[in-house]
Formats: sequence, C-alpha cells, structure tokens
Amino acid sequence: MPRNAVPFETVGEMLEQLGRIDPRRVRLRPPPGQATEKDVLALLDRENRLYELVDGILVEKVMGLKESALAMLLGGG
Repeated sequence: MPRNAVPFETVGEMLEQLGRIDPRRVRLRPPPGQATEKDVLALLDRENRLYELVDGILVEKVMGLKESALAMLLGGG
C-alpha cells in the first residue's frame, strides 16, 4: 500500500479495522496510515507511553485487567 493511501473512508471504519478500540488511543500525528517504525521510536523517546504500529496507524498500548492478571501469573507474582 502506498505511504499516503488510507484503506478506509471514515474514522468509524478505521476503528472497526483496529478492533473497536477507544478512539483516544489512536494518534492523529502522523496521520493514520502514514506512521512508520521511526515514529514509534520517536514517541518512545518523548513520552511515557507505549505505542504499537498497526497498518501505519499509531495506537497506544494499554494494559487492562485481563492483561495485568496474565502478566502477574506469568511473572509468578
């Protein structure tokens, strides 16, 4: 897919593609569909938040109750 191509027409379609996540987790800079690994690393240096790159979209990683419980189980705590 070309760097500036957006595979959806609406924000709703984008969120559906991302698994109906909270819109507050999606960064708009760089524009959805145009983010790169370099952008992820730059954010890691600047902010105290983790992001993942999904089809050129930066999505904030969050850990919910299920994920936290699994991490505790795997960590032996």
